[in-house]
Amino acid sequence: MSDPQRTLFDFKVFRRVYQFVKPYKSFFYLALFLSLLLAAISPLRGLFIQFTIDKGLKNDASRIPAWLNQWFDSISQNDAVRFIVLISVLQIAILLIETLMRFVFTFSTASLGQRVIR
Repeated sequence: MSDPQRTLFDFKVFRRVYQFVKPYKSFFYLALFLSLLLAAISPLRGLFIQFTIDKGLKNDASRIPAWLNQWFDSISQNDAVRFIVLISVLQIAILLIETLMRFVFTFSTASLGQRVIR
């Protein structure tokens, strides 16, 4: 049975673990920063796919934010192929950046774990 006193995040346990991590603060903060950044960047691919379908194929820009739609309007509205190519290049660039960040994140967290265990 579950304990009604348990909380979602236990600061006491976090403080105890942080004592072991203190000598490696740079790895810890790098991993924390990258985890937050990756959480923000990951949904962008799906959003760009939605933009590609809405504006590039259906020519319906009602779901695209106004500030982003202004940037997209610099491309001729009749040139759907050019728009789709631009969005695809953006998706590839974001995917490459995300992959590099995920590698650094995985490496830093694994290194941090190994250093704390030693």
